[in-house]
Amino acid sequence: MYVLTPEEMKDFDRFTIEELGVLQEILMENAGRSVYSAIKGLYEYPLEDVSAVVVAGRGNNGGDGLVVARYLSQEVDELFVYLIGKKADLKGSPLRNLEILEKMGIEIIEVDEIDEEMEDSVLGADIVVDALFGTGFRGKAEGIYAELIDIINASDAFIASVDIASGVNARTGEVTSDAVIADITVTMAFPKTGHFLYPGKLFTGELIVADIGIPRSLAEGMIKRATVEEDDVREILPVRLGNEHKGDVGRVLVIAGSRGFTGAASLTSMASMR
Repeated sequence: MYVLTPEEMKDFDRFTIEELGVLQEILMENAGRSVYSAIKGLYEYPLEDVSAVVVAGRGNNGGDGLVVARYLSQEVDELFVYLIGKKADLKGSPLRNLEILEKMGIEIIEVDEIDEEMEDSVLGADIVVDALFGTGFRGKAEGIYAELIDIINASDAFIASVDIASGVNARTGEVTSDAVIADITVTMAFPKTGHFLYPGKLFTGELIVADIGIPRSLAEGMIKRATVEEDDVREILPVRLGNEHKGDVGRVLVIAGSRGFTGAASLTSMASMR
């Protein structure tokens, strides 16, 4: 599977919207629904008995989180939606999704400081959706964001991060201060380099790649970076017949190590015998 930097993903996102004509609202809807579906599929208890918290920033990542909140509102027992900032700061697709929630009678709580009630709701939640920062995040989480991340990590909740665990640099995997320790991360269209590079990988949890309508074919011929999947290896392995023996299925030459450094040679040889 192709692996993108945030900058490459931004270009693909822009191309899909501006050149292909796919509405940003559709991409955001697909993203939010994918996160909800992942939560529903992987959370071990019925959602109707759950207390859920969605923490959303002011950008598109927060907008994805608001879509998740809409889907969760139809199933969970209790839902808290926190917007870090002011509603007046939202625009475009995030604003439209906020307005939909309000028309549904769902309260969106503006947060400029964390009070005891908010802290208690996060610490007591069964599920927390982390939609604070997107893949454009750089630097370090500070102030209210750092405080909130610490509270999220102190909870016993099932934590689902949208696109990237907040506080992780999606390009380098760097974590300069606080970052959400996710149980799952649902990333959009393609995995990002920061999901695989340490220390970011440690904060990602189970990585799920969601198809939100951005064509995978955009990466062909343009992106040289990819993961090696089991199916990729299976395609190049010869098919063995039932009556073959070791002399019929090829030979392995191992060139590795030197005197005193034979570990790699030993491991490689043992692997080839399997």
